[in-house]
Amino acid sequence: TRLVARIRGELSVELAVRDLFDHPSVAGLAESLGEAGPVRSALVPVERPEAVPLSYAQRRLWFLNQLEGPSGAYNIPFSLRLTGPLDHGALRAAYADVLARHESLRTLFPERDGVPYQHILPVEATPVELPVLEVLRPDLAAEATRPFDLATELPVRARLFALTEDAYLLQIVLHHITGDGASIGRLVADLAAAYGARVVGGVPRWEPLPVQYADFAVWQRELLGDESDPESVIARQVGFWREALAGVPAELELPLDRPRPAVAGTEGATVAFDVPAGLHERVVRLARESRSSVFMVMQAAVASLLSGMGAGTDIPLGTAVAGRTDRATEDLIGCFVNTLVLRTDVSGDPSFRELLDRVRTGNLSAYAHQDLPFERLVEALNPERSLARHPLFQTMLTMRNVPEAEVPFAPLRAEIVPGERVVATTDLSFDLLERHTADGGPAGLSGYVEYRTDLFERRTVEGMARRLVDLLDQVTTAPEAPLHELVLLTGDEQDRITGAGRGVDAPVPADTVVDVLQAQARRTPDAGALVYGDVHLGFGELNERANRLAHHLIALGAGPERVVTVALPRTERAVVALWAVLKAGAVHHAVDPEGPAERLEFMVAEAAPVTVVTLGAYADRLTVPDGTRLLLLDDPEVGTVIAAGPATDPTDHDRCAPLRPANPAYLLYTSGSTGRPKGVLVEHRNLRALFHHHQAQFVRTSVVDVAGRDGHEGPIRAALTASMTFDTSWDAMMWLLDGHELHLIGDDVRWDAGRLAAYIADRRIDMLDLTPSFVEQLVPEGLLDNERHRPALMIVGGEGMSAALWSTLRAATGTRSLNCYGPTEATVETVYWPVADAEAPTLGRAVWNTATHVLDAWLRPVPPGVAGELYLAGAQIARGYAERFGLTAERFVADP
Repeated sequence: TRLVARIRGELSVELAVRDLFDHPSVAGLAESLGEAGPVRSALVPVERPEAVPLSYAQRRLWFLNQLEGPSGAYNIPFSLRLTGPLDHGALRAAYADVLARHESLRTLFPERDGVPYQHILPVEATPVELPVLEVLRPDLAAEATRPFDLATELPVRARLFALTEDAYLLQIVLHHITGDGASIGRLVADLAAAYGARVVGGVPRWEPLPVQYADFAVWQRELLGDESDPESVIARQVGFWREALAGVPAELELPLDRPRPAVAGTEGATVAFDVPAGLHERVVRLARESRSSVFMVMQAAVASLLSGMGAGTDIPLGTAVAGRTDRATEDLIGCFVNTLVLRTDVSGDPSFRELLDRVRTGNLSAYAHQDLPFERLVEALNPERSLARHPLFQTMLTMRNVPEAEVPFAPLRAEIVPGERVVATTDLSFDLLERHTADGGPAGLSGYVEYRTDLFERRTVEGMARRLVDLLDQVTTAPEAPLHELVLLTGDEQDRITGAGRGVDAPVPADTVVDVLQAQARRTPDAGALVYGDVHLGFGELNERANRLAHHLIALGAGPERVVTVALPRTERAVVALWAVLKAGAVHHAVDPEGPAERLEFMVAEAAPVTVVTLGAYADRLTVPDGTRLLLLDDPEVGTVIAAGPATDPTDHDRCAPLRPANPAYLLYTSGSTGRPKGVLVEHRNLRALFHHHQAQFVRTSVVDVAGRDGHEGPIRAALTASMTFDTSWDAMMWLLDGHELHLIGDDVRWDAGRLAAYIADRRIDMLDLTPSFVEQLVPEGLLDNERHRPALMIVGGEGMSAALWSTLRAATGTRSLNCYGPTEATVETVYWPVADAEAPTLGRAVWNTATHVLDAWLRPVPPGVAGELYLAGAQIARGYAERFGLTAERFVADP
């Protein structure tokens, strides 16, 4: 235990860390102090200036009132339930006695030249209003939130509701500028004493107050001193807080249900929760074992909760301290409470006991520097300011010391009824009250979470409250366990979340996409397969051309697990070469022959292909590794050899090794925007799983849409607009595999929005795969409202979609749009959502045989609504990064 003592002229002792002590300790300490002799107060009546300044706390509340306008955000409502024969006249006289006793209750806050001051009304000029209303069900909330005009209106008001002949409700509303939580008990006690005297015809005979709140406001400034004086209290404490809060996050990443508005709302609501007596006892025991307090245990628990819900590891919490550090303030009604910022470091995965040690150390230092008003702290630190959030912290934690519900109000029976809060000044506020048995033992904790309704849904906050109680149960049972072992999911959430993240389990056929194309060629050899400008290839011709090239590649050493790099311009040759490489069983590696020379050299060198397929015009741009053959398709001799080759489908007998679904189908390099480009190996079974899903969910569904159109003739047409070096090109290939006509859009058309929109209409393109930014260019060109033709399906992905484009696509008639997402490492798309099925941009559901998880840093599922990392699993996950074994082990992790 520690006792903080200061010399202020004469000896004064303050319990600055009173929450360190349990009830028996406080009793023993008080007894010891009593034996040491009386403690005199340093606060005495002062000579007041003509315009009494506001205290620092009052100044901030006045400023907020000016900035935000009058509101009920800082009202403190409570009620007294009175039972018995009430004397209305005596109650009104008692109320007037209380106003006369406390100057703070009859203080107005006008301004002079923009500077506010305290104008204390004389007793005889103070209006005493206590209307009596006969209402069975009074609307307490409306009066609790009605604003005060601080310049002209008393900062307190009272109403008496007559419910029955002997049952009444006295509602009192204080503005925070004139009172705090501790003021409620003082006001009730004085009102009860005055009523007891008035009801028998007397007057209250209480001891005169040694000082008034105005004396405190002047004294506070003298105590803190001048900030320019380095030895002053305020200068030393500003220095402490600058260091203590250096680098504190401007805003915690809380699990908000709605975007943060530009200006913070004040409408609030509360969720109540309860910590049972048995768990409370364990909390007390852990606090004693750790030389801490119950408050500190709760602070560590709330910090752990918020960290586990995505708020990071640097958790600043605001808390209220009584601020009544001088004996003379104990009986005053006034705004003494100060706000401290308690910073909790949750980094490094400590045990809860270790975290509690950190909290204790930090809090004791903060308590020793609690005199600096929060208002001045904000001015001194000058953090990034925003009307959207509270500065320095957005979450409060308080433990209240409220008066007992039953209060002496002879001859009446009286009970305090706390006012229901309907406003919120921070995003979240955890408010706790300890209950004790008659002998001082733990009897449970009552709590509620106050929240901003413009940020949170009630169910989210209810989940937080449940998680906090569950977390307390875990940390008091095993305080030595590391924080990452805490389970934040409640009930069946783990199973529900895991199940919701899984796509349909649909067995994938054991063949490859090569088998699918060859079967299609046998079924419909004369049907249109590929269109490039004036070039038209049927399925039979496409298959035969790919077969002839495939056999030649096999002769050059191509086969399973061997790479063939294709460096061809965007023509039909590139598509033929793609299928030829796959038919040879090799790994297709497409590069842009006109891309940056350094990137080309790096990719070809790392891929180490057996062959590079290109044209003579690009031969000088390609640096070929030793042992790699350069195959120039426009070389007449090469053309003769290929044309003379077999047109039959290659078999395992032709290849150097059997082609299996587990062999890689393509090698695709990432852009390298985050550093060195990474080559991703995608296997045949990954592509087969993609086609299996797309055929059923995208292709076949849209075929029905197209076929049902009036006047539609001919095949279903899909457009390949993406680069062959991007995995999204496979979306269009899925349509080819299903027997539809693939239009390879040339560079001269695909980069011109007007020409592309005209091509889509003229060639009656039914399916497009585009980025959102490209769709935004095509919409003004009539993509969605062309009377001649509009696409039946648009797959949109590769970028985040704006809300405006989402609304545009939702409103489109006759075009079905899908928002798709998937990294290169997971075979094109892994999640998708029909735009028509959501009002705002949504990633959506997993494709077949794929699972999605949102996990924290320890690979634990995060609670609903909490931000985490998206992890993907299932049939479409690539093999890994080519020649990057360490990075593969880091990114491709075991599914927990």
